[in-house]
Amino acid sequence: MKTTYNWLKEYTDVPDAPDALAHRLTMLGLEVDEVVSLERSFQGVVVGKVVAKSAHPNADKLSVCRVDVGAEELSVVCGAANVAVGQKVPLAKVGAKLPNGVQLKRVKIRGVESEGMICSEIELGISSRSEGIMVLDNGAKIGADFLDVVGERDYLIDIDVTPNRPDCFGVLGIAREIATATETPFEKPAVHVAESTTPVSQHVKVTIHDSQKCPRYTARYIENIRVKPSPSWLAERLERVGIRSINNIVDVTNFVMMETGQPLHAFDYDLLTGGEINVRCAADGEEFMTLDDKTHKLHSECLLICDGEKPVALGGMMGGRNSEVSADTVNILLESAYFDPVNIRRTSKFLGISTESSKRFERGVDPNGAVYALDRAAQLLAELGEGDVAKGVVDKYPNRISPIKIKLRPERVRLLLGVAIPVPRIRSILTGLGFDVSGEEVLEVAVPTFRPDVVLEADLVEEVGRVFGYDNIPSDFSAVIDQSVPANASEALTSRLKSTLVALGLSEVVTYDLIGKDAARSFLQEGEPVTLIKPLSEELSTLRTSLIPSLLHTVCWNINHFNKNIKFFEVGTTFVADNKAVREYEHIAAVFTGAVAMISWQNKSAPVDVYDVKGCVEQLLTRNKVANCRFKPAEETSTVEQRLQVFAGEDVLGYLGKLTSSVLNHFSLEQPVFFFDLNLAKVHSACTSKVTFTPIPKYPPINRDLALIIDESIEAGKIIETVRKSGGKLLKNIEVFDVFTGEQIGTGLKSIALNLSFYSLERTLQEQEVEKAMQAVLQSLAKQFSARLRD
Repeated sequence: MKTTYNWLKEYTDVPDAPDALAHRLTMLGLEVDEVVSLERSFQGVVVGKVVAKSAHPNADKLSVCRVDVGAEELSVVCGAANVAVGQKVPLAKVGAKLPNGVQLKRVKIRGVESEGMICSEIELGISSRSEGIMVLDNGAKIGADFLDVVGERDYLIDIDVTPNRPDCFGVLGIAREIATATETPFEKPAVHVAESTTPVSQHVKVTIHDSQKCPRYTARYIENIRVKPSPSWLAERLERVGIRSINNIVDVTNFVMMETGQPLHAFDYDLLTGGEINVRCAADGEEFMTLDDKTHKLHSECLLICDGEKPVALGGMMGGRNSEVSADTVNILLESAYFDPVNIRRTSKFLGISTESSKRFERGVDPNGAVYALDRAAQLLAELGEGDVAKGVVDKYPNRISPIKIKLRPERVRLLLGVAIPVPRIRSILTGLGFDVSGEEVLEVAVPTFRPDVVLEADLVEEVGRVFGYDNIPSDFSAVIDQSVPANASEALTSRLKSTLVALGLSEVVTYDLIGKDAARSFLQEGEPVTLIKPLSEELSTLRTSLIPSLLHTVCWNINHFNKNIKFFEVGTTFVADNKAVREYEHIAAVFTGAVAMISWQNKSAPVDVYDVKGCVEQLLTRNKVANCRFKPAEETSTVEQRLQVFAGEDVLGYLGKLTSSVLNHFSLEQPVFFFDLNLAKVHSACTSKVTFTPIPKYPPINRDLALIIDESIEAGKIIETVRKSGGKLLKNIEVFDVFTGEQIGTGLKSIALNLSFYSLERTLQEQEVEKAMQAVLQSLAKQFSARLRD
């Protein structure tokens, strides 16, 4: 974004020299690439004093002035109403060169010879606003070169505006930043459009056929306009920022775009069929010729501005050759619109078109600033083109975009910035930047629509910080920030769970929250997956419903890089849509594949199986004080076989199992993969923070082995539960140390061997006590499971 030093000074008092201003802008987040000195484009203008004024003998609106320029007095014919005796004025002498390229000559005006010209600010290219001749301070020295009075040089300031600051793609936005930082007034040009009595609706009809791609379209109708070269101030201003002057109509639209950041476009109204504007999407393969004489083949996402019969512009990009303003143009339709930034960016990339307009639209212009820019341009066109502006504005805005509101806590500003900024200063900074601020202890801030980058409280803190000045923030934060972190039981337990898994030989990974839609549905247990409206790719189109698909992508990558023995875990969020609401769940999950342990000459490790995963889950839960942990076989699904549900008491914490071949094929995996997936909130609820001390027994235990023959469908867990209940208080530990099936046992049966450990903390046990307990155990097992002792 290019602007000039003097252009900025039209909207605010700039207290800094150009180089200092460049540093200030950079510290505000608007990095200045370079500052270039520019020469003034007039010569031969001196300071004169009007010593006499008389009426022109042949023209009522002209006067003849005697002007003292030091060495002589000159007779000058002047048409300005504000010229008066005693004024000091800039006088262009014969031979002077003005910004529009004209060299002044001695001429007769209505019969009276004029030896120069008293100049206005517009004629000298100093300002776009003028109410007659330029009147100088009394301190100006008569006969002095006017360049010494007004300042010989202007400066080009080239700013690298980041994409999140579309408001600074206009000079007004940059001036607002300077005014707020320097606490000087910001003066936005007042707009008053002199309108005719003819309503605009008699000439213009606008229809938006796709309000998502074009949320707002405004237009004005101006007739009897004169297309001519731009005045010197306008041409020079555009040329200085790198825009070629074309004519007064096009130049005004470019000037207002550079001033406000809002692109505009002028159509030759008489080339529009029916005075209609229809905003629609192109048909696939439809062709259109732009102003640069290039024909573009469009697709259905490209936005077209059409009249009653044909396309006349590429929305937000470039006008068409068939409706451009020419020297013969008499009536114009002036457009100011807001287009969807995403669509403009995609269209620009697809067509390979990048213009000053598209650069602004794709970053996001102010949807509520369209009419101001339209009126500003209409005012200038009426002044410079002598046209008649029809009464009113055509404004199609079906779904108004309103400012969002954010609550800002001054204490939050202190915590994030490390310095206590007074509330009045916070308020003045935000107000200066265009925000509406209300409230006292907690500020309610309405964010202007020209700041789409501000959506959070932290964004408001950043605004305050950059204007306050990061250089003004103390480097020692210890005095202003409490660095202690309050204990959080949930976070502490999650940390312990992670540490436990690491101790068990697993490695933590962090994966994307986005997965493919098919994978999301495969592991969905309830509700619906949450899909993105405009995903980057099909593989990243849906918020994950489980951590397993993301972990499998990681497994696949590792196997492809020759790491085939894998134990990975992740703690993360899953997402499920239910009744139009999105619910989030924290999960802890792990995947296992390859060998159980590292293979060496001493250890030819077996491949991992479901019992290894079950043991890992048992260790994870019991080490973190989850009581009554148990496992129950569950119905297999299309994605999981050997499926076990994990319980804590009667609460289901999650499940584990082996992934089916269909899942492995989807991820191009050949070796078996096992996993577990637990709901972290339920694990937290099942954990007990109470630690009970168990003394080390002083007296020796008595161990008994028990080999039982039972039906092979009976779970070992149920046998253990029955033994524990019937074994009495002296039974302290039960372990399964063997399971056997075969012809010796019989069809449909299995042998399970248990080791039972009895002891007392108070005395040595008697053999009879243990035998009595063993008999009770055998009777209970026989009664419940028809179990018998193995011979």
